[in-house]
Amino acid sequence: MVITRKKYLKRNLKPLLKVGAEVYAAWWEDNDRTTAATWHPGVISSRRESKFGGPYGPIRFYDITFDDGDKLDSVEDYFVMNKVDYLLSIRKAIDRDGDSDTEGLNGGNYKRWIGVKNKLDKHSVDAYFKEVGWYSATIDGQEKAFSYLSGEKHLFILAV
Repeated sequence: MVITRKKYLKRNLKPLLKVGAEVYAAWWEDNDRTTAATWHPGVISSRRESKFGGPYGPIRFYDITFDDGDKLDSVEDYFVMNKVDYLLSIRKAIDRDGDSDTEGLNGGNYKRWIGVKNKLDKHSVDAYFKEVGWYSATIDGQEKAFSYLSGEKHLFILAV
């Protein structure tokens, strides 16, 4: 089977978190996961993949052991974020008017990064790309796509 370059690149946009990785993951107070989630630190204890997730690759489900000892199974990938990226996303930012605002997943507003765009695919069957997406930046005149802010060393100098 021939995999087109575009399809190959899309499959590389979704992070693959490893067992043992430090993460922040959603926690729900109810078993049906219908209430608003809160985010807490933990470690991935296992990972499973669905057979189909569209052009971005499989949908992943993680079992999480939280730092407080609680456990939650089958957390869909868009509710799990590597620890460093989560902490980057909730950093306190100073607005132009001098006020300090907490931004990030719980606040609904993401940190602004000079030259970095967060891209979403609202038509994807994969919730990860509808809700979380990927990052893109023009580097040396070429647009580059990547999964993590923390994985790109040169992006740290781009932070506002």
